[in-house]
Amino acid sequence: MKPKSKLLLFLFCALLLPISLAAAPGMGDGIAQAEKAGNTIYLPIIMRADPNPPSDLVVFEAFLSPYCGYCQAAAPIIDNQLVPEYAGQPVLFLEHSALEYTPRQGRWWDGWAVGGSVGFPMVMTDSGNQVRERLTSGTDFYNLYKAMVDTALANPQINADIQTTVNRSNDVVNFTINVTNQGSLTLGTANKATLWVLVYEQSESGPVSDGLTQRYVRAQVSQALSTNLAPGASAQYLLTVNSLSGVDWSKMHAVVILDYRPNSSLRPYNTYQAKMVEIP
Repeated sequence: MKPKSKLLLFLFCALLLPISLAAAPGMGDGIAQAEKAGNTIYLPIIMRADPNPPSDLVVFEAFLSPYCGYCQAAAPIIDNQLVPEYAGQPVLFLEHSALEYTPRQGRWWDGWAVGGSVGFPMVMTDSGNQVRERLTSGTDFYNLYKAMVDTALANPQINADIQTTVNRSNDVVNFTINVTNQGSLTLGTANKATLWVLVYEQSESGPVSDGLTQRYVRAQVSQALSTNLAPGASAQYLLTVNSLSGVDWSKMHAVVILDYRPNSSLRPYNTYQAKMVEIP
């Protein structure tokens, strides 16, 4: 639902460089419609998320800019401290570009509280169930991000079984996803349930090109559940990634995310289930 009022937010970076986000109307509920005007961006009123993320796999997503000194400081904390610390646990750390508005960034805005300015880095877990940014949360990135991950891990729930078959023909990748609803909620248009595939590049040493960390999202596709998926029911979905070319596919991986709105009258989303898959 498009709000009638909008808030004027200024996005600050470490060197006080003005940053504008390229926002695309109709790319999800996070920003129903954003309008760039110089170095400012007008954003809708958005609400805070439910505190209990029901996900087996915790997906931590950081929106970073290579031009932001604070992002440059946060990135090695993610790669060199948090990733090793949570090795062997169901946690996936991903980086997105903060300079381009995408539907996944829209999930962050959905989870953000009303009012005030925000600064990079912007991070979230479980599709925006928890969101943080620098101006209000500070720069103790290690403890801040660790607390978010620990909170998400403390609430594990397996609400769906996700089985994915991946077929790649050159640069076209088809994800055939079978979902069985093992939870107590009916998923569908009422709670805006959505299935996502995020394709990311993973470097074995050092940040990937264009990014600041070793796991950088290169492509994302989504599909809203147009028909209801009742508890116990199963359905099959086909999502295709065809926007990548010239990449090293041996470094490409993917994660499937199923999310929904816990409260249909509020904006924030929550993850229903997430699962990593490999690309041949």
